[in-house]
Amino acid sequence: TCAAPKLKNSDLYKNCNELPTLKSTLHWTYTATNKTLSVAFTATPPASGGWVAWGINPTSTVMAGTQAILAYKEPNGSMAVKTYNISSYSSIVEGKLAFQVYDKRAEFNAGDGSITI
Repeated sequence: TCAAPKLKNSDLYKNCNELPTLKSTLHWTYTATNKTLSVAFTATPPASGGWVAWGINPTSTVMAGTQAILAYKEPNGSMAVKTYNISSYSSIVEGKLAFQVYDKRAEFNAGDGSITI
């Protein structure tokens, strides 16, 4: 079983996977009635001031085509959340994803330094 993410808004997720290689957790709920997927990904950046990202490639098993959400803590303490449509290996540029993102946010856990997207 997974430990519940420490989210301030008390979101509940029906499914969970611990990802021990990445020392991270992925929680999700698929709602069939409106065909939406709610996701919470929690990981600790490898270094202070680092970033965390979660992505999915809906059409292949390679990095090109991945739709990614990246988060990091700004110097002023606020959280930045950015989206990347990774279309090639030559450059990674911030941009819209191939699907609608309704609620993108991130939270920093000062206790363990983890970030939840």
